[in-house]
Amino acid sequence: MIVAKHNRLYTFFFDLLFAFLIQRHFRKVNIRMDGTIGKGPVLLIANHFSWWDGFIARWVNNKVFGKLFHVMMLEEELGKRPFLRRLGAFSIKKNSRKAIESLHYGANILSKPENLLLLFPQGKFQSSHHHPLQFEKGWLRILEKAPSDAQVVYMACLTDYYAYRKPALTVYLKYAGQRGALFSADTPMAMNTNSRTVHLSLTEIETSYNDFFKECINRQNLDVQENN
Repeated sequence: MIVAKHNRLYTFFFDLLFAFLIQRHFRKVNIRMDGTIGKGPVLLIANHFSWWDGFIARWVNNKVFGKLFHVMMLEEELGKRPFLRRLGAFSIKKNSRKAIESLHYGANILSKPENLLLLFPQGKFQSSHHHPLQFEKGWLRILEKAPSDAQVVYMACLTDYYAYRKPALTVYLKYAGQRGALFSADTPMAMNTNSRTVHLSLTEIETSYNDFFKECINRQNLDVQENN
């Protein structure tokens, strides 16, 4: 696998570049946060609808969370853009035995409170109008092995043009809870954490995220009515 190799000079330059590009290509950006984030590591679960996704998430991290940014990318894509590892990207090779190494690496990222890990559980690009989303299974191992104080945050990015040439971007964030208390469904996937059993269910988190995503779409529709 290709591991992340943060570089402060790259971070400084590209953060300035991302901020400029976002300002240039979007008429405005609104961040709407529900809930309060604590001091623990953050697992950011987001929809994957565009080339912009990673850049937007990094910009949001700088604005809201202030964590050391990490993102999991397909190995073939990161291999084409190796400079991204200096911004926190690491690789996963799907349908490979080596994928488990990447999942353990991701869980280890969440063992440190100063870190944020961005994941796109869809595993592929889909329209922001596509609902409900279907999550792939493998990534859940990261959450299984993450510490109980890891904070799960949902993110959804939606755009609308209204009567303008440039789109407006709204980033919805929701604090879903700490990993150790969030999942309680009686499923075969279980592990011991702090002397108690925590059950993790892919269906449970997929449903939870889709409820959030649908709520974001409804809120976006209300915004359309208010702006027209």
